[in-house]
Amino acid sequence: MTQDDAERLVQSGSHGCFTRSKSSLQTVRELGMDENYAQVTLLECAVCGQLWIRYHYEFEAMTASGRWYLGAITASQASFLTAGNAKEILESMDWYIHGGSYYGGHIGRASGRIAV
Repeated sequence: MTQDDAERLVQSGSHGCFTRSKSSLQTVRELGMDENYAQVTLLECAVCGQLWIRYHYEFEAMTASGRWYLGAITASQASFLTAGNAKEILESMDWYIHGGSYYGGHIGRASGRIAV
């Protein structure tokens, strides 16, 4: 796959990392925990190179509290991404993907405030 092919897939949103399994996502950097004790990770698609934020929160003492959020970001956004600003970046996106036991095991697409 050429870089042009990858860019077309990213722009069209038709590549698997946008529409199906996130199995092609690989960890680039663990950013640590934010003030809510959510774990923040920068991921990259091994196929097209798209960067993603993963924001994972779980209150271990509560049943069905686990939730994760994935949002596609640009290289520019990744350059200033920190555990402290990840939630704000996700909440400002047009959309992000969410899932986990908090959502009954369902995966969905949403925008706006993130529940923690």
